[in-house]
Amino acid sequence: MKIAMLGTRGIPARYGGIETHLEELSSRLVLQGHQVIVYCRRPYSDCNQKFYKGVRLIHLPTIRNKYLDNIVHTFLSTLDVLKRKVDLVHFHGIGPSILVFIPRLFGIKTILTVHSLDWRHKKWGRLARLFLKTAEFIGVRLSHTVIVVPEELKAYVEEKHGRSAEYIPNGIKTPIERKPEFLRERGLREGNYVLTVGRIIPGKGIEYLLEAAKRFNIEMKVVVVGGSSYTEDYFQSLKKRANGNVLFLGKVYGRALEELYSNAYLYVTASETEGMSISLLEAMSYGRCVVASNIEANQKILKDSGFYFYNKDPLDLAQLLKVLAQDKDLVNTFGLKARQNLNGLYDWDKIALRTKKVYSSFGPRQEDKRLKPVLS
Repeated sequence: MKIAMLGTRGIPARYGGIETHLEELSSRLVLQGHQVIVYCRRPYSDCNQKFYKGVRLIHLPTIRNKYLDNIVHTFLSTLDVLKRKVDLVHFHGIGPSILVFIPRLFGIKTILTVHSLDWRHKKWGRLARLFLKTAEFIGVRLSHTVIVVPEELKAYVEEKHGRSAEYIPNGIKTPIERKPEFLRERGLREGNYVLTVGRIIPGKGIEYLLEAAKRFNIEMKVVVVGGSSYTEDYFQSLKKRANGNVLFLGKVYGRALEELYSNAYLYVTASETEGMSISLLEAMSYGRCVVASNIEANQKILKDSGFYFYNKDPLDLAQLLKVLAQDKDLVNTFGLKARQNLNGLYDWDKIALRTKKVYSSFGPRQEDKRLKPVLS
């Protein structure tokens, strides 16, 4: 089967969780015998790279603007895919899915993967949220199949939109333990820092972690990994709030990120809302003790193998950090428990097989008469 995937910045993953999802899934689908095309945005990808792990990369331009970046690139990708004779177009994210009607008009099967309800994110204004809600309505109702990544969205899609959804979660790779080399270059020591990883955007709760860092008043560093997403003002406001124990490393990938996970004392995720956090899964796979906001998305993954603080409450987080900073045995015990509780549930190979099964439910490409275009 020939499959096109669009709606993200593309691969290799150098940005966020959706791109990581796309890289791990598409490369495994190639190994299963599919032809896979991934559309990449030129500002975020190497235009000279035509293939990656067997996946065909097509680089198209966009408009570098918070509101237009994604939708303009997806529109150009959707037009381009019409000439590629693909069997299936797989949209990722509810914003891009507003365009699912275009391939359907030409008889191409469509799948939508909902990674999160983007209109909940604080970085969007009122009009952007209205657009995202409209996109969700169109994408979910017109796609031939809907996949949800967070388990709780299955019930949401079925109740809100009256149609079934397939739950297929994110996955994690086998962790690679690294000795502290990159750390030393940044003035860090093994087991002497608290780590958080994710995009620097409103709603990720980083300000609560920074406030808690001031309150628990110990020498342990707080390491923040991630870049902004048209949220530079927010990023700068965080830097002004931070005390001298906070270290912003920007975007970190590959060996250096593996090293940061391997040697952290604690991992903190303070998100106000979340889809299914790959960084949380990765921290658990490395056996890190996790402290998380008590939102449903975090509790679905972490269950009883970590510690929770009240969402948006830096004082509660600070008190928890103080206790854990003084009890290394407890931290080690819960880190081991977090790793054990994953228990193969989030295996990318199994996830790719489940996705392949969804693809296999479609027959050969044929015209969709329900949305047949009127041609003069």
